[in-house]
This record gives sequence, C-alpha cells and structure tokens, in this order.
Amino acid sequence: VIHELAISIPARGGYGWPMLYFLLQGIGVLAERRMTKAGWLEVDSLASRIWTIAIVGLPTPLLFHQAFVLRVIVPIVEWVSLC
Repeated sequence: VIHELAISIPARGGYGWPMLYFLLQGIGVLAERRMTKAGWLEVDSLASRIWTIAIVGLPTPLLFHQAFVLRVIVPIVEWVSLC
C-alpha cells in the first residue's frame, strides 16, 4: 500500500501495478522455498541466480509503470539535466 502511495498517486495512474509486483514477489518467495526443498534450486547456484533475476527483474515494469516514468521520472531527469 505504501508503494501505491509513493508511486501511483504522484503519477496519477498505474494504480494496482506496484501492489501486483509485490504480490508476485511473495509468490516467488514461496515458490523458491518449495523448489529448494524439492532440490530444484540450490543456494548460490546459477539456477537460483536466474530465478532471482526472473522474479525481481522481469516484473520491474509493474513497479515502475509507464505513468510513473513519464510523469515523475522524466520530469526529474529533465530538471536535473538543466542544473
């Protein structure tokens, strides 16, 4: 909920996407525990690193949705580039 307040409300759009991102994070943690217990993932293996990138990195556009990028990030970058 805090991420919705910090990301979607200032962007005036993308409501629910940050919440979905963190819901996927929780599902990913639960799935990772099961896969580790089943022997599909080993700690510090290439498979576990790929899993982490897939769960954390790939859904990042849900967290930093288009409305946030266009209405918050771009204006900040433009302002900083003028300084």
